[in-house]
Amino acid sequence: DYDAKAYVARALGLLKVQVARQPLEEIMLGPERELSRFDRQEAAQALGELGDPESVPALVRQLERDPEGWDRIPAGDALAKCADADSLSFLEQELAATNKRFVREELQAVIAKIKSARGQQEGGKVRHSQAP
Repeated sequence: DYDAKAYVARALGLLKVQVARQPLEEIMLGPERELSRFDRQEAAQALGELGDPESVPALVRQLERDPEGWDRIPAGDALAKCADADSLSFLEQELAATNKRFVREELQAVIAKIKSARGQQEGGKVRHSQAP
């Protein structure tokens, strides 16, 4: 039952079952004829809950491959939760390579979030080092 797959995917993410990352990526990127849109969306959301930066390339692929846009929002939300400073150069390369407006917007938002967080961390370090 496809609904069961989606609910299991969601539960794995909420429970932070890290070993589920690869199977969740396979569900999200699986053939459309075998999996429902709901399965792919739930897998993307579960990956976001896991927050593993290793999922960043798969989430970007999901953004790129969705012609109708239905799977993009969960993938974009998950990407924002998973991407970290180590993902920055990959995301910038993907941004330079894509001409899809929605993908560009999602990548720009995630890159800005990472840079903002990095600036806050660096700003915090400066303040701490200047304290008496």
